[in-house]
Parts: sequence; C-alpha cells; structure tokens
Amino acid sequence: MSSLATSLSKFVCRDGIHHISDPRPFQHPEEEYDKQYAIDRLSLDSFRHEGAILMALCEEYGFRNSRPVLEIGCGTGRLSLSLALSGRIAELLITDASAAFCAITARKLSAVGEPLPPISLATLLFEDLNRLPDGAFSMVILRSVLHHVTDIPAFFQDCARILCSGGLLVFEEPCYEGYLVMGTLTLLVPDLLRAKKVALTPKQARDVDIFIDAMRYYARRDVDKSLAEDKHLFRPDELMRICQSNGMELHFFSNRVFANIDRRAEPLPAGFFEKFYFDYLKYAMSWDEKLLAIFDQHVRPYLGYFSCLAANNAFPYTYGTFLCRKAGDAGLTI
Repeated sequence: MSSLATSLSKFVCRDGIHHISDPRPFQHPEEEYDKQYAIDRLSLDSFRHEGAILMALCEEYGFRNSRPVLEIGCGTGRLSLSLALSGRIAELLITDASAAFCAITARKLSAVGEPLPPISLATLLFEDLNRLPDGAFSMVILRSVLHHVTDIPAFFQDCARILCSGGLLVFEEPCYEGYLVMGTLTLLVPDLLRAKKVALTPKQARDVDIFIDAMRYYARRDVDKSLAEDKHLFRPDELMRICQSNGMELHFFSNRVFANIDRRAEPLPAGFFEKFYFDYLKYAMSWDEKLLAIFDQHVRPYLGYFSCLAANNAFPYTYGTFLCRKAGDAGLTI
C-alpha cells in the first residue's frame, strides 16, 4: 500500500470517493458545467497535449516525480484528464468539494480506455488541507480554483506544508488589472448606446449591470466574500509576497493558461484583449446572442485601442499561470 493510500484509508470511502471533508455542492448544477464552458467539445488528444506541455513547464522548474500530485478543485475533470494522460505522474490524488464533480471526473477517467497512473478521488474543502500529511506531495495544482478560496494566505501556508522540499504549487487564475479594465470600459457602454439611440431590453440592461458590479466586487478587498462562489482577482505582487512568507518563489506567466503555456515566449495576437472580453461575456456571463451582437457592433471598434500592445506582450494581465516553488531539494522528505 502506498503512503497516499495509507493516508486515505483513515477516511470514509463511498462509491470510490474518499471523504477527507464532508461534501459541499457547487452553487450551480454540476452536470451543466461542461456545456456552459464548451469543455464537452475537447478531445483526448487536446487533454494529452495540454498535460505534456504543462508537465514540461513543471519539469523545467524542478518537478520530480517522487511523490503523488494533488489536484484541488477538479470540477468536471478538464485538468484531471490532462494530468492523467501526461505520462509524467506516478500517482494522482484528484479532489473537489463537490462529490458530484468527483463522480463526473471518475466517469471520464474510466472511459479513457488506456493505461493511467494510480488515481484516487476525494472530497476536500480548502480549510481541511490540514488533514493531509506534511511533505506528502511533489506538486499541488489547480485550474481556475484559487479565486474560490476565502483565506488566501492560509491556503498558501497549508500548501507549503504538504509540499515536499522543492515541490511546486501551480495554478491558473484571473488577474486584477484586466478585469478592472473590462469593468471600467463596460461602465461607459450604457451612455454610449443611449447616445446612439440603441435600446436594451430590461434583461439586457440587468446583464450589463451585473457584469459591471461583478468586476468591481471581485476587485474589492474591503468586503466579506466568504459566502460568494467567485471571490477574487489576483495581482502578481500580492501573491509574490505571500509566497515569500511561506518559503516559496513565484514565477508568473502573464496571459497564458495551461493549454498554451508552451507558447509563452511568443507574441500574442493583436485581437487578444477583445477576444478575451467577448469570450468572457459569452461563456462566463452567458449573455444572449442579441446583446453580444449589440456589443460587437458598438463596442468592439473601441477595443482596437489595445491592438498595438501585441508586439511586446504588453496587454493588461487578464489571467496568468503561476508557478510557486518551495525552497529545497525535491529529493528530500519535506
């Protein structure tokens, strides 16, 4: 029995899912998540490619396949499949607060039809990371999950504790300045449309207001966000200080996600910012096609303002990949 299996044996296991924490459902229907974000269209080859380039980055920064890898917040398994198919991980613990998400991910993994590393699934809340042993993992990894965490400094402290020496904490997250730019830009749009005598329906006007309010809420640091599903936007300088206080060094790759991290040295396309803006309105905010068409006609021309920033990758940070390395040699115990 592996050390991970021994640790998990202390917890109740139901339907193949260990319960490190009592399960907590997602605030939206789990079964509809893939369709909303178009994840259901991805092929196994795309997962395999993402896993290969992501693990190549991790190996470049010292990842050693000496201990299990912990994924936090698996959702419907987008990252889980990439990790499992990478061929570079010896053992994987996949977790989420939602038992339904764990079950969806388990179904996808069982349908792969090719050899995978030993994989365990568990329900785990952020605040229960203290139930995992010190120095147990060579990497803790999460995709679009950190913004759900209420206590960011405590989370980093727990991750540093459960990582072995030289271990990695890797995540992909939204960034403060890009979202604040989107919110500020959109704040001006209702006046622009009125000047052009373009009328929005009451629902469309509410959708625009919700987006403006959401961008401001995510950016604020002075309100209690403990009951919200989405809570934060991140600034590299703030995360750098948190990493330093926990014995980790931060490397930041701006406007790159796991799926294109291999192209981090290449210039971004001139239309990068406007594509991000409209994709966010369509997939994250679920705007209807008529409202998107109005913005496409009347707002998109102004977004050309950002196109000259492409040559030197000088766009506002909309999101990024963050890699934090714990001090020490990954071959050591803790």
